[in-house]
Amino acid sequence: MSAPRDAIERRFAELMDTYEHVLRRALARSVPPDRGVDPEDLEQEARIRIWNALAREKEIREPASFFYRVAITATLDAYRRAVSRKHQMPSSRSEREPDTVSTAEVHLRESGPEQHIDHGRMLRAVHHALGRLAENRRRAVALHLQGFTSAEIGELLEWTEPKARNLVYRGLADLRQRLAAEGIRYGRS
Repeated sequence: MSAPRDAIERRFAELMDTYEHVLRRALARSVPPDRGVDPEDLEQEARIRIWNALAREKEIREPASFFYRVAITATLDAYRRAVSRKHQMPSSRSEREPDTVSTAEVHLRESGPEQHIDHGRMLRAVHHALGRLAENRRRAVALHLQGFTSAEIGELLEWTEPKARNLVYRGLADLRQRLAAEGIRYGRS
C-alpha cells in the first residue's frame, strides 16, 4: 500500500527544501563532462527515485546520505545506459541520418562477422567473470572499464583514491585470472 498523494507531496517538498543542495552537489561532482549524460535529465531521474521511495512508504532516516546515494546510483545507471546505447547498432538505416555510418558497422565491415561474433563472446565472458568478483572489486573494475579514473571512482564510491586504485588493480588481476581459466587472454599477457 502506498501513502496518500498529498502526504507524499508534503514530505517530498520538505525534503527537497532541506536537502536539494545535497542532491545537486552530488550530481555536479559525479557527472564529468563528455560522458553522454545530461545533468538535467539526471537530476529529474534522481527526483523521481526520491518520490518513488516516499510513495513506497520508505522511511528515510538519514536524508542527506539517502540523497547522496540516490544521486550516485542514478549517475551510475545513466552511464551504463549511455555506454549501452553507444554500443547498440540501429536496426535499420532509416533510424539515423542517411549518410552516417555507425562505428559498429565500420568495425563489422573491416573485421568481418566472425570477429564480431568473437567480440560478443568476449564481452559476455568478461561480463560473467566480472559478476563473480568480490563486490568492491567488481564495482571498481566496472567503473574503470567505463573510463573512470581511480580518483573519480574514489569520489563516486566515497573511497580514498589509493583504495580505489588498489581495488581496480586487484580486481583487474582477478578478472584476468578468471578469464585465463576460461582460455581467454584479456589485457596484459
